[in-house]
Amino acid sequence: RTALSEVAAECAAAGREGAHTVVVAPAAVRIMLQVVHSPLASADSRAPRTVLGVDISAMDMAAPPFETLHAAPSQVPSWPLSERASVLTWHFPTTDEARDKDAFDADDDLDVTVYVPITSSGEAHAVSLSRDLLFQGSATLTETSQRSDAPEVEYPLFILPQPLRLQAGATLALHVRHSAAGFSISLA
Repeated sequence: RTALSEVAAECAAAGREGAHTVVVAPAAVRIMLQVVHSPLASADSRAPRTVLGVDISAMDMAAPPFETLHAAPSQVPSWPLSERASVLTWHFPTTDEARDKDAFDADDDLDVTVYVPITSSGEAHAVSLSRDLLFQGSATLTETSQRSDAPEVEYPLFILPQPLRLQAGATLALHVRHSAAGFSISLA
């Protein structure tokens, strides 16, 4: 039995048979990143450097490499300084693969360096993380291709410790990690 036949059987068992239920499941998800100019994100995320006159910047060592801000594009506008760069692609298992515990585990550790070509000169404030859903064949759904009447999707912005002045044609090396705790990004 395939995953879709199992879903159809579940729909029939729930009394939704003949309701023309169509289930479209992606075959994979591709995680993408993009270097962006976003002064608002940078300003909103800056932690205080002093508290009651005491310098607490040494505590930065305990923080994740880049601060993370989750926001919808209308809340924290950003402008791309690079094309979207692929970090990784997770392929979802078929029903048979799901029975094999070694076939797929989204919590597997990832530790890669991604080289991002800069396409526009400007001041970089953050790295935007997004995802593309990949379907059988060549169909792809990106987070940026949603309907205009759909609710906005929040996406993570990884705020650079300090804004970086970048020139078109340069390459920015980013260290990307993923574990059960989620993603972290730092300068490589």
